[in-house]
Amino acid sequence: MTEKIEKSMYNWDVNITFYPTSHQYKKDWENIMSVTTITGVVDKSWPLIAWATNLAKDYLINLIEHREWEDFTKEDIVRACQLHREKKEEAASIGKQAHQWAEDYIKRWDMTLPEDEKVAQAVSWFLDWKTEHNVSFECSEVMVYSKKHNYVWLFDTIGIIDWKRYLIDFKTSNYIYMLEYWMQLTAYLKAYEEELNYWIPEFIDEKVNEMFNEEWEKVDVCETIPNPLYKKLDWVLVIKFAKDIEDKNGNPIPSFEVQPILEIDYFFEAFLAAKVLKTAVKKYEKWQQ
Repeated sequence: MTEKIEKSMYNWDVNITFYPTSHQYKKDWENIMSVTTITGVVDKSWPLIAWATNLAKDYLINLIEHREWEDFTKEDIVRACQLHREKKEEAASIGKQAHQWAEDYIKRWDMTLPEDEKVAQAVSWFLDWKTEHNVSFECSEVMVYSKKHNYVWLFDTIGIIDWKRYLIDFKTSNYIYMLEYWMQLTAYLKAYEEELNYWIPEFIDEKVNEMFNEEWEKVDVCETIPNPLYKKLDWVLVIKFAKDIEDKNGNPIPSFEVQPILEIDYFFEAFLAAKVLKTAVKKYEKWQQ
């Protein structure tokens, strides 16, 4: 049986089905472009190329400095060219484990620290930040859909930080100031606000009261009512778990970092421009088939 997540939105006027295995979203059996599919059109190759080139260069220079020239082999060159794959897999594991731990923690709360020392360090900083800023999480994996622009995605959580409500998304990367991230989070916010303006607060209050009258234990409100969090958000936040512990120069990279998203409208316009470009690319590819 195909795994799927179904969500009713906009006062039950819109029904979205998400298929986690294929990572596809459908509305009335038609595919909808996801936020990350749209922002995937942004070219991210240049920093990766520079990183891979520097890895190979540093590896070869180190060999030359510690070996006789005649001991230098073709295998050394091949190894240098493949080094970026090994480093990427090793580094991604650290950041992804910390990222996954934080997602699971929001759902369960009774998590123990990871055994891996590097992952545990990132998680400890996350927990310290949570304590310092009185952070509580309202729900996890919040689906947003824009009727106006026809895009969809699941962001990680909504949280209360220092008594203000934030849309929060976790990222696994060495760098937090990434155009793609800022475009994504502004798109989440705009879709959330679009549905927010669609809801009738009195209707939602009635539904929430019904829910708690039936069962008083803690529930994930986002899963029970179609986006009932009609309260306005104060800001948007990206939380980064780093892939590496140091950069190419040996300088330490913070394994946990928090950054508010600035200039919301500007980066949302950039997102919409990316959507136009991605649509054109898909149409062109269809013509080429």
